[in-house]
Amino acid sequence: MSDTAGVPDLEREAFRAFNAVVEPLVRAGLGGPLFSPFGAIVLETVGRKTGDIRRTPLLATVCGNLTIVATFRAGRSQWVKNLALQQSTKWWANGQLHEGRPVVFAQSAEWPEAERIPELVRPFSETAWRPLVEAGWAIAVLAAR
Repeated sequence: MSDTAGVPDLEREAFRAFNAVVEPLVRAGLGGPLFSPFGAIVLETVGRKTGDIRRTPLLATVCGNLTIVATFRAGRSQWVKNLALQQSTKWWANGQLHEGRPVVFAQSAEWPEAERIPELVRPFSETAWRPLVEAGWAIAVLAAR
């Protein structure tokens, strides 16, 4: 098993195979956060190397017009690195396309300035999220327009 950019081929291929099956189902509305604040979404990012649209199914929490996603695989999650470079993004939830502004908290990204952080989650950014990010997590807040 070779190792490219720190990610074993087997792990990368397993995620690709899983995402190929799950992504169209989630985009169609299956498993979305409709009756609960938790559920699956599909995040669209632009590949920072290729410029291609990338769609990644993720588990999310919805709070008002905010959708929050997190991963403990921050260093190996390409969606985190791609999203950190974007000023706007799209995501599918409950069969509907949403657009908005991402705010990314990750070791691979600059910590967002306070005014960029949505007011609802601002208190968590320093007290709870900074220690998680320092432990290798990444958190993204998607603020719908």
